[in-house]
Amino acid sequence: MGANHRGVANPVDQHIGQRIRECRRAAGVRQDTLAMALGLTFQQVQKYERGFNRVSASTLYEIARTLNVAVGDFYDGLPSTTDEAAKRCGLTHQPELARLMGSRDGALVAEFFPRIESPGLRRILAELVRATVLARKPT
Repeated sequence: MGANHRGVANPVDQHIGQRIRECRRAAGVRQDTLAMALGLTFQQVQKYERGFNRVSASTLYEIARTLNVAVGDFYDGLPSTTDEAAKRCGLTHQPELARLMGSRDGALVAEFFPRIESPGLRRILAELVRATVLARKPT
């Protein structure tokens, strides 16, 4: 099980579940549709996505195949022994991009933003988003 004896989900299981959810949403697949493709209930998919139940290797493989992603995509963002080497080479992980692609609206923006032909208009839209976020008052 993904939860320990105190009922707290393992952080790695939570991360894998979050990535399953992000990839599923980016693919435009509903929980019940994924569940049906895997021969599971949608409640089981919910438990995987919340990290309450640990996903077996074979199920993770089937989820990746169904969502048309690499199994390794579910591990993106977890600390690894290669993180320091990546930093030394100037490569950094971009969790913001993963969050963007994991949301329905973010995936839509990512799909259509590059198609805007005017660099000036792209710059204005990017600044609008930036200013909106920075102007938002903390709650």
